[in-house]
Amino acid sequence: FGVAHDSLLLVAVGRMVPQKRPIAFLEHAERILERLPHARFIWVGDGALAADWDRWVAERHLGNIIQRLAWRSNVRDMLFAADAFLHVAEFEGLPLAILEALSAGLPCAISPNLMREMPFLNDTNSIAIGDGDDWALTLADPSELAVRGKNARRLAEEQFSFDIMASRYEALYREVTARKS
Repeated sequence: FGVAHDSLLLVAVGRMVPQKRPIAFLEHAERILERLPHARFIWVGDGALAADWDRWVAERHLGNIIQRLAWRSNVRDMLFAADAFLHVAEFEGLPLAILEALSAGLPCAISPNLMREMPFLNDTNSIAIGDGDDWALTLADPSELAVRGKNARRLAEEQFSFDIMASRYEALYREVTARKS
């Protein structure tokens, strides 16, 4: 992806629509760059806000630091190349992008509102990008990222594997059909 090995790579995957807040992603990237100038960013996706995104990046001459790639159905190679997953959506249910990031062993750098919305994400497997500077210290520490990434992977295996999710859906369907009988 043209990113130096010693860079900190943060990746996002999502539609470029207001809910996903791609411009907020850029603002977070700019904030992270102030503290971690070796950071690099890639957003995979497209949508209505793509032109605004491109203009924002061009105006700041950050095209070699912040990239936007066209939508693709397989992002696993990118996730495995990344150090963290930066997700700043306004709100979510259970986003597949986060589940894919967790399964790739990536800690999720997310806004505090998403940390509250998804209680399975916490400071053992994710990073709240809030007002203080603790998040920058965490992103700057490869060993801490590795620990959180390992915990993220374990969470994905224990709570969100195909087998576990299928058995939970099956139990839910049985419960619903039993009530209707």
